[in-house]
Amino acid sequence: MVLQFNPLNKEQFTGGAINESSALNVSVKTDLKALSLVLQCDKDGKVAVYPMSWVDGCFTVSLLPLKVGLYFYYFESEGRLFGRDDFLNIKEYKSLKTLKKYQLSVYKKAYKTPDWLKGGIIYQIFPDRFCRGGGVSCKRPKMKKWGDLPDYLPNEKGKITNDDFYGGNFNGIKSKLPYLKSLGVTAIYLNPVSKAFSNHRYDTADYLSLDEMLGTTSDFKALSNKAKSLGIEIIFDGVYNHTGDDSIYFNKYKTFNTVGAYNDKNSPYYNWYTFQNYPN
Repeated sequence: MVLQFNPLNKEQFTGGAINESSALNVSVKTDLKALSLVLQCDKDGKVAVYPMSWVDGCFTVSLLPLKVGLYFYYFESEGRLFGRDDFLNIKEYKSLKTLKKYQLSVYKKAYKTPDWLKGGIIYQIFPDRFCRGGGVSCKRPKMKKWGDLPDYLPNEKGKITNDDFYGGNFNGIKSKLPYLKSLGVTAIYLNPVSKAFSNHRYDTADYLSLDEMLGTTSDFKALSNKAKSLGIEIIFDGVYNHTGDDSIYFNKYKTFNTVGAYNDKNSPYYNWYTFQNYPN
């Protein structure tokens, strides 16, 4: 069987998101006898099935404009399931449990790219390794001296732990703002700053709290206000599609006084995760 997937009308679709006023056009070239597109809304879980029509040598369907939100979709043919592989090519799966779906974001018609972003210069900062300023007392067990080499080899268990810290913080970034201004920087892109336990902070522990090692809310406000006065905007790297296992939401190690997805299937966060073998 030859199955070729033509994502969407390139004039309307540019890599994962469409405007709420746009129609969605999908076409698949295949030797199957029938094909349907199955669309699921992430917000309410509702599923809609759209039979596809055979037009000019391929199956085609045009969906009416969708409401703003996040959607996932895959294809079905007489009980056979087709989703994406790691490179967004189409692939047949044996079950819904293992099937990888295509993702679609629908954004507001009135959305407009901020004017300050156009033609600007963005400077990316990995907070722990940029600059360490004073006034922050929080430390981690494995603290490095500034200038020492980071840990980059696996430990005795073969795991790279990412738990060595240098103490870069908001006050350190603030002290370098005049330098960044001299480079022509108009926006700072901050890697994650929410509470976390790895130095990269992509393993979010609490979306609603700044990592205390970086400083207080007042420290961040001082950084933001100073940057604003110099004509520099700040962009968060918000990693809101995944968490760490040591988090309010998963709570594998019971660090937090919450019912995490690892602790109880009735946890409000249980459906955030996919389990192959539930631990309890």
